Amino acid sequence: MEVVRQFLRRAVLAIVGVPLLVLTAKLGGWWLAVALMLLTIPALREYYSGVQRHGARPASALGYLCATAMLLTTIFAADLYRDRLLLLILFASIVLVFLSCFDRRNSRGTLYDTATTIFGLVYIPLMMTFYVRLRDLDLPTLMGAGPVFLGGNVSTILLVLVPAWAMDAAAFSVGKAWGHRRLAPNLSPNKTVEGAIAGFLAAVAATLLMGVLWNHLPLFHAMVLGVLIGIFGQVGDLAESVLKRDIGLKDFGSVFGPHGGVLDRFDDILFVMPLAYFYLWLVFVVK
Repeated sequence: MEVVRQFLRRAVLAIVGVPLLVLTAKLGGWWLAVALMLLTIPALREYYSGVQRHGARPASALGYLCATAMLLTTIFAADLYRDRLLLLILFASIVLVFLSCFDRRNSRGTLYDTATTIFGLVYIPLMMTFYVRLRDLDLPTLMGAGPVFLGGNVSTILLVLVPAWAMDAAAFSVGKAWGHRRLAPNLSPNKTVEGAIAGFLAAVAATLLMGVLWNHLPLFHAMVLGVLIGIFGQVGDLAESVLKRDIGLKDFGSVFGPHGGVLDRFDDILFVMPLAYFYLWLVFVVK
């Protein structure tokens, strides 16, 4: 019964979250910017709060400023300048973090503080910019399929997000109900081999469904993309577990109650979005 209750809680989050993501992806502009900032800034705050408990002193305010600049640049900058501006923001953040340490009487820990600040920017907001890149990648049009339901920008994003969510739901449900063999007991004792297999199969099935029927992807590429999502989505989940284990946290936050914080709910997607984008870009754009 507890498994059913937890699954229903996750389903409610998806039922509320998916329409909002679809709407903001469709509208774009400041609607999209605000939606991504409402996800990114709290997730970055959770991360900075976590490393502070571990003794780090990240330049949090500077991190939030640079994260906002990254998102706005990706959404509003012209394609010709976008990547260069993102590199400029990262470079500026490194310089400014060092400058913020110059007035310290005790410089011990400067390397750790600087590293945790910059890693947070790479791990969360830089990864989240790929949501915008996926939105800009109109996959059905690239396939020569013409207009599709809700538009190609929405369909491309959901091609990645829906399999990731299906993987998470299947891994959780099967792992709780039938899981016995621990997948990575030293990192996350609740994850099981049975759950990981179920999550992988769910990701592949969802990608085939979303890719072939909606985005008109060739079957082979839909299969490859599903395999990548099924594997690296779970790698992203375990990667966050490594961070939490090192910091000594069960969850990064509590905004979603027993399901943790924003970072806990989007850890797999942070890995999956860049991977899916580069695969689709290399295969169908660069050719």
